[in-house]
Parts: sequence; structure tokens; C-alpha cells
Amino acid sequence: GRPAANGADMLVHFRESIEQYKFPRRMNEEVVAIDTESRAVETRRGDMIRYGSLIIATGVRRRSLNIPGEFEFRGKGVHESGARDKESMVGKHVLVVGGGDAAVENALLISEYVASVKLVHRRSMLTARSEFLVELERRYNIETILDSVVTRIDGETAVSCAELRNVVSGVVRVLEFDAVLIRIGFEPNSELVRGILDLDSQGFIKVDAQCETSLDGIYAVGDVANPVSPTLSTATGTGSIAAKASQRPTKSTSDEL
Repeated sequence: GRPAANGADMLVHFRESIEQYKFPRRMNEEVVAIDTESRAVETRRGDMIRYGSLIIATGVRRRSLNIPGEFEFRGKGVHESGARDKESMVGKHVLVVGGGDAAVENALLISEYVASVKLVHRRSMLTARSEFLVELERRYNIETILDSVVTRIDGETAVSCAELRNVVSGVVRVLEFDAVLIRIGFEPNSELVRGILDLDSQGFIKVDAQCETSLDGIYAVGDVANPVSPTLSTATGTGSIAAKASQRPTKSTSDEL
């Protein structure tokens, strides 16, 4: 364990901790294809890097609404983190989109700083854990809007309103907001291996107890292979498992790394 002010501070610590180990590192590099026959990966620059074992740790990304205004107003009223951006929301009227743990937790967090919060969820019930829901009932400045989706975010130079549609009645209305916080879950960064490895219905890479995928010698660790508990602790654990398992001989071991 190590105290950290935020994720960026922890990342600096992680980088410093591996500098004592001597192994090739390629930063600002992107893998664009995997050739499982020759056991090599191709980079954006056109380099082919051979491997004996391959560990995939591409993580997840925040799911987007993919609606007009979402990307245009990012940084101009559209937010992804209440913890990070709460200071910029002081006194504002905020729309929070989502109904799970992250959405409700963020709504509770920013409610201590903002004038009001409207929590919009597409289903008839919130799916967050019970302790969050109990606390939600106590917050006078949080209103929950169920069975509704956000269809547009609008404004001039910054967010000023959002369009909501009731999925049951079909009624559309426009409400004024100063900020929108989107927390509708995550999706795995598994496009690189789609059609190569077995994925579940959500796109997470399927692995066995050794973190090995459906192909011999290819492993997946961390959030991209863990839809249940995407945390640092589970990522570290699966990383350790895969690192050890990858040292055992594979069915067609390459001499090149």
C-alpha cells in the first residue's frame, strides 16, 4: 500500500518502481494487429515484435452515450469524474447520467458542492448498492428521474441544457443544466483481439484460472478480462498469475521474445 493524492500520483509511483528492472520498454507505441501463426504483434510504425508468450492488459474505457453535444462539450460542462471536477461544479445545477454504483456515488459526492443534482436513469429502478440508495434518499438537493434517457446536450460556448426522453411515454423535454456528468459504466478495450480470442457477450476476454485465453500462450489480465471487479487489486493479482503461468513451456514455444 502507498498513499496517493490521485491516480496520476500513483502512476508516477508505478513508473518509478519498475525503473530498477532492465527490460525493453516501448512507450507511445500502439499494437494494431496480432499474428498468432508467427507469434508476433505488429505496431502502428510497421514493426513486427515476436513473442513467446503474450499478456494483454488493455483495460477498459468509460462507456459513452454517443449523442449530439457529448463530445463537443467535453471540458465545457461535460464531465466524467465528480471526484476530480467537483470544485468546478460549485453552485451549479448538474445532470448525472446513470443508475449504478458509480453514478449514484458521484451524485452523492457532488451534492455537497452543487446547487442541485438530477440523476437520470434509463430503467425503472436504480441498480446501485443499498447503502448508496439509503443515503440518496437523505439528500434534499438530488432528484431522481427514472425511465428516461438523455438524447442531446446543448449550449453555446458551454453546456446550458439537455434533452430528455421518457422511454415509456415517449415524452421529450428540455431541462436547463450547467454541467453533465456521465457515469454509465465501462466497456473493454478488446477490439484488437475480436475474432482472434473468445470474448463474452460484453466483449471481455474469456480466461481460465491461469489467466490464459482461448489461444495457447496468450494471456489477458486486469479489467479487460474482469467484468466483475475492475480494481487495482484484482488487476495486480491476475498480472502475477499470468506472469508466472507464461513462464511454463507452451505447445509451440518461440525462441524469440
